[in-house]
This record gives sequence, structure tokens and C-alpha cells, in this order.
Amino acid sequence: MISGTLCDKYGRKFLLLLSALLFAVSSLAIAMTSVFHTFVAWRIAGGIAIGLASNLSPMYIAEIAPAQVRGKLVSVNQLTIVIGILLAQFMN
Repeated sequence: MISGTLCDKYGRKFLLLLSALLFAVSSLAIAMTSVFHTFVAWRIAGGIAIGLASNLSPMYIAEIAPAQVRGKLVSVNQLTIVIGILLAQFMN
């Protein structure tokens, strides 16, 4: 709900760039922290980045993709998300 409102106000491209920045900062902060509370806070920030990216990327792809490949590209995007989750489960 929040990403849709922010998207209408600031645009999809800006929020996707913000999400990428939040991914990078949170992953570096998680790697460098030694305090549990800050670890949890940066994990939450990473979760917000995941939520933004997974919500906005299909809409952005659908906006910029040519009509003949639009559905294929959105489907591949969803497939890569599922494969990433599966690989994360195997790693854990």
C-alpha cells in the first residue's frame, strides 16, 4: 500500500533506484555490525527494499517494455524472484 502511494508521488524509476541503494547499504551494514539490535534494524531496512523492488519492478517493466514481449519479461522477472527465494532456502 505504501509503495503504490510513494510511486504515484515520486515515480517508479526513482523508487527502484532508492530500493537498490537501500539493498546495498543494508547488506554492508549487516555485514559490519556486531550489535544485535542494529543487525535487526538493517534486516528490516533490507526487507523494505525487497518489498519496494518486488512491488515496483513488474510495473516498471510493463511500462517500458514493447507490447510484444511485455508479458514474457514480467513473467521472467517473477520467475527470477522465485528462483532467488529457492536458492536462499537451499543456502540456509
